[in-house]
Amino acid sequence: MRMDSPQTPRRIEFQPDVPQGHYELMNAMQRVYNIGLYYPTGHNMADRAIGSFLHAVKKNVDKKTGCLHFGVTEQALSLQ
Repeated sequence: MRMDSPQTPRRIEFQPDVPQGHYELMNAMQRVYNIGLYYPTGHNMADRAIGSFLHAVKKNVDKKTGCLHFGVTEQALSLQ
């Protein structure tokens, strides 16, 4: 992941077998991490990124458990 500018985070590449909502969540989370390096909580840019991330979390939460399920496979973090 490139961390050189809060305006240029590298987007996670689309794969047809992965739900679109998972991409939205991972890109929103990546943006929060990237912006968090440059802007403190309470800054307009940080608050917008956090809001987008929380929206993506709610959209992707498991309806039965109310949780998101992350795992580690082959030394990579994954959303299950």
